[in-house]
Amino acid sequence: MDFMNQLGAYRRQQPERTQKILHWIGIPAIFISVLILLSWVSISFALRLHITFAWLVVILLLIYYYFLDVRLAAVMTVLLILLNLLCSWIAFPAPTGFSLTVFLVLLIGGCIAEYIAYVSQKPTLELPTAILQMLIAPMFLLAELIQALGFGRYFKLEEPPSTHNRPPNAKN
Repeated sequence: MDFMNQLGAYRRQQPERTQKILHWIGIPAIFISVLILLSWVSISFALRLHITFAWLVVILLLIYYYFLDVRLAAVMTVLLILLNLLCSWIAFPAPTGFSLTVFLVLLIGGCIAEYIAYVSQKPTLELPTAILQMLIAPMFLLAELIQALGFGRYFKLEEPPSTHNRPPNAKN
């Protein structure tokens, strides 16, 4: 399934304003908390180069995003680099009282928001679909933001006009 079909399915599953607001709160909160958590764990190469798991996850996510949509992935690259730098700064050098508090507040708050949105969603998603949408959710939010700012046409996010309501003699 291509990105536009997945975005359309995502939009249909969040028809109510409350669900959208809960997703706008929950998804970034959970994503940032996971990046903070992964910033606490790193791999060392030759005792000189240290790379955190957060950077590895961001790289893998961006590879996946580039397969879905190159234009959105390019914007997402800039945002995820900046976001990961912020999360690395919060998490550095190891878990502290502040970073642990930020992590827990974001994770618990985000999970509560997503749970409320999920329970109020009719019909509820099957687990494989929900997991796939969790991976793509940050890109869905970026697409929604770009369209809300009026730049959707530059990213080919505009929905094509419906052909179901056209008169039979109407031209494209």
